[in-house]
Amino acid sequence: MAAFWTPSHAMRSLIQHFAAGVVLAALAVELLPEIEREHAPSLVLVGAFALGSLFMYGLKLWTLRMEHAATAAGASGLGTGLLLATFIDVAMTSAATAGWRIVAISGALGLTVLLFSVLGSALLSGASHAVIGGTLAFSAAALLYLVTEELLMEAHEVEEKPISTLVLFAGFLAFWSIQLIGR
Repeated sequence: MAAFWTPSHAMRSLIQHFAAGVVLAALAVELLPEIEREHAPSLVLVGAFALGSLFMYGLKLWTLRMEHAATAAGASGLGTGLLLATFIDVAMTSAATAGWRIVAISGALGLTVLLFSVLGSALLSGASHAVIGGTLAFSAAALLYLVTEELLMEAHEVEEKPISTLVLFAGFLAFWSIQLIGR
């Protein structure tokens, strides 16, 4: 669809609200219960969550610095910092990216997720409950950061409509409903 349809800013905001609801539901329904099932020590979970939050904050500062340096140097086009951040946190692409270019970037993002999933699976096979729990807590912090600092911040760049909150809840409900029906 991205190759043929460029949504308006208002529609992008609604899509981002829906996506934020889905990610929040994934955290609440899938990831947090999985973290509890690992029975990792509480200190490990708290520490890993804090590290995940600090890592994402550091990543944000780093990419902002890269963008500032590129702007100061007079660089144009798709920013390297934004592209790097997108590959690292699998966030949405910028509004300047459209058509087949977004299809190519989305494909590359999908391949990146696949490769790192395989790598993570290989590295974590046979890991202790503390390592698995810590990794999941770190991931939960990263996802929560992405929802609040990427999806919702960008979604609020346009005038907020009352329906936006309802769309966020619809995303949450859609994911949760699928989980409940699939039991």
